[in-house]
Amino acid sequence: MDNPTVQTPADFAGDNVVVRIAPHRYAIYAHLQPGSVRVKVGQRLKTGQQIGLLGNSGNTTAPHLHFGVYDGPDPLTSNSVPFGIKRYRFQGNAGGNTPGQITVTGKPRPKRRSEPLIGSVSKFP
Repeated sequence: MDNPTVQTPADFAGDNVVVRIAPHRYAIYAHLQPGSVRVKVGQRLKTGQQIGLLGNSGNTTAPHLHFGVYDGPDPLTSNSVPFGIKRYRFQGNAGGNTPGQITVTGKPRPKRRSEPLIGSVSKFP
């Protein structure tokens, strides 16, 4: 493993936030910027509230947000469950082989009730 910050399985998500959104449903936001988490354990959250900053912590090689909905609070021991996002704007697909540079290709367009796919760049209201 090339990432010295990942020593145990618990380190894979890096700085992260787990939000209980319903019984047996947890939204997980992973790879946040170290030290940027702005919420505390047990705190009630509001829609649109900033929870942290996009980062590169844990098992990753570039800044991004790893988001998922799971049936338990630990993504390594829980199952992911299907979900759809009410609305967002698809900006394009990320690509490129130059370190530190990302090329976004594709036609930007609004999306409804779907899930962004791996490699897509999206903007959320």
